[in-house]
Amino acid sequence: PFSPVLPVQGRPSLRLLLTGHTQAYLEICGCKLSQSGGVARRQTAFQEARKDGVPSLTLDLGGFFPYATKPGELDALSEMEIRFYLDAMGRMGYAAASLGIQETLHGRAFLERMLQGTQAPPCLSADLDLEPAVAPWAIVETGPWKIGLVGATGDPALWDGAIRFDASLSGVRPRS
Repeated sequence: PFSPVLPVQGRPSLRLLLTGHTQAYLEICGCKLSQSGGVARRQTAFQEARKDGVPSLTLDLGGFFPYATKPGELDALSEMEIRFYLDAMGRMGYAAASLGIQETLHGRAFLERMLQGTQAPPCLSADLDLEPAVAPWAIVETGPWKIGLVGATGDPALWDGAIRFDASLSGVRPRS
């Protein structure tokens, strides 16, 4: 059976719990093989990984908004799912989340609206100017560790060609 926890010889001093490209899946995706997603499933995996008391750091590497290929494709239900998922990330103990293309595709106002009033972890991007909603970096502590994190969204010119990034989107621009 699949185990989300990799075996380690000896007791680790720090455990990283990383997710990415989750697309705000609240339930499993329904695929026949290798089903993706599911908040309850992820929370169970995190609890299993943390039960030995080793300090852990839970981070998302981006792609936590639903997949869309252009601005305006997400409906009201998708927006509710995003806000619920951001709250769930906070409750699951994420220390931070780096922005990916999906989080920036709909512009600054949309991103700020989705984050507002949620328990979302700090969102990071050092290469996009989205402050104050999104910081370039954060310092977090877990156990005896004090760790500096830097979010990296990447160059929009290098993103998937299926996604049309409009550089004129309000407020989403490279940091100078």
